[in-house]
Amino acid sequence: MDDSRARSPLTARFDSQQLIFYLVIVLLGILLRWAGLDERPMHHDESIHAMFARNFQAHPDYHFYKNDPTYHGPFLYNVLRLVYDIFGASTYSARGLVALIGSAFIFAPLLFQRFISTKALLVLTTFIALSPSLIYWSRFLIHDFFVIASVLLMFWGAAVLRGPKGFLPFSLGLAIHFTVKANAYVHLAILAGYLIFEAGLKAWQLRKGEQPAATLTARGLMTVYRAPGAALLAALAGAVFFVYFYTSGLRFTEGLVNNAFAIFTGGVPESVSYWLGQHAIERIPGPFSYYFYFLSWYELPFIIAFILHLILFYRKAGKTILMLVAPLWLAAAAFSFYHFSTPVSEHVVWAFLKFKNPMDIFFFFVFASHAVILTTYHLLRKEETLAVTAYMFMAVLVSYSYLGEKIPWLSLYPLLTGLIYLTLYYDQILKRAQSKIPAWRVGLLSGVLILIPGIVIGLQEGFSHSSLFMLLAAVLMGSALVLGLFFRALELQQAKPLLILFVIFSLNGAYLTNFRLAGDASEVISQVHTTSEFKWHALRVRQDIVSRPLNNEARVFVTGISVWPTNWYLRDLH
Repeated sequence: MDDSRARSPLTARFDSQQLIFYLVIVLLGILLRWAGLDERPMHHDESIHAMFARNFQAHPDYHFYKNDPTYHGPFLYNVLRLVYDIFGASTYSARGLVALIGSAFIFAPLLFQRFISTKALLVLTTFIALSPSLIYWSRFLIHDFFVIASVLLMFWGAAVLRGPKGFLPFSLGLAIHFTVKANAYVHLAILAGYLIFEAGLKAWQLRKGEQPAATLTARGLMTVYRAPGAALLAALAGAVFFVYFYTSGLRFTEGLVNNAFAIFTGGVPESVSYWLGQHAIERIPGPFSYYFYFLSWYELPFIIAFILHLILFYRKAGKTILMLVAPLWLAAAAFSFYHFSTPVSEHVVWAFLKFKNPMDIFFFFVFASHAVILTTYHLLRKEETLAVTAYMFMAVLVSYSYLGEKIPWLSLYPLLTGLIYLTLYYDQILKRAQSKIPAWRVGLLSGVLILIPGIVIGLQEGFSHSSLFMLLAAVLMGSALVLGLFFRALELQQAKPLLILFVIFSLNGAYLTNFRLAGDASEVISQVHTTSEFKWHALRVRQDIVSRPLNNEARVFVTGISVWPTNWYLRDLH
């Protein structure tokens, strides 16, 4: 695709049918993020974030946010304080900040459209707009959407604008990331891992007499060398931005000074030591395969696409790679079956890796080996965009699966990095395909693939917990066989029914997760819920306090995880 087309307006990029479909999907995505935004009861974590910002807004001179790794960085509280100044402090305005970022994400594929075809852009936009979990977290007051926005800003500067024009968005994105959340250090380590791996692989190629392309590190340094003034100005702008927000408008310089002193004396920042401690004690434990299970439940099409990618990749990669990976995966499967009768925790290696059940062994070896093989394969074929995105996806998946604290919204990171890579991957193989694949075969294979997480969950939790997977597999395989008998001419690249089926499936999941079951105890997406009954009682208490005479004081006793939601619902009462 040439750059002029990539930068053209939507009316030139899409034909009339595609444009109508795009606009309908975008409007649906926005509607699902904003409709009834304040109806779900305020979650424990949400109410903490909302109240910290409210206290900062009401008393900026002494209730300003002092950077505390327990509650993450100050960026959210600084921005939310401004929202309260404009719109007032309410559940709708508090969540509206994240809903705005979540709505903007629907348009994010347009920023990177030069890398993908029009059809891939439509599919990616559809997934982001209608994803049940992306919609849920777009309606949930957390820090992570700002992390994602900061990373997208960095990639936009580095990959799309490039050169000196990209310095400022990259620097600002980096500054925002470090003022939002301490997982900036995790992401920095992941990026460093890629740069080291790429440099080592290309050094090996040079020793063999080959002429690989320049490394990402070398190209970045050369870009800075050619425009040092622009790079310095961007770095200064990022530094000023970081200092201002990290210190809550220069109110809390102590934290910045202490962290700087720790780094210069060979120590580590407070947030790093804190989260290393949380990783060690596993405050919220879970299996290594936690995020795979989570995404299998809420983002089943994504998991199907990932498993199908594994099949297609190793089918094409050749016998040498298959001979390398097959024994490793078989050995991992053997270890897994062995530990069905022997506790995993008794093995020192498995205990160090924080495995909780036998399937963790298999998933670890599959994910870790695939990360190395996939990245190496794309680098050797000089497919550097695919190499970077593949590495980021698999490294993020392995890293967050290993980290000791398992939080549902951290599934955002493997989901979004995976979406980027899988979009690029399928876009490439469909362009290169010599023959088109009948849609009924894709449907049949997808049905078979749905059985895999169903069987895994059935073995772990009992097959009563995997009945939905079995039902979906039966419906999809049955429908595929009907298509095969009556519509053999239907092909994947023209398979509008598959896209329509995906839209219907996603809309159903989005409705159940975000409206029908939102706040219900049976909905497990956010681990701990504030119930609708609690919200009702809290508002009744508020009404009772407000209606009392001024000299009739009320005292409210609350304990446990209900403290912060109660604080939110009774805010501004004295």
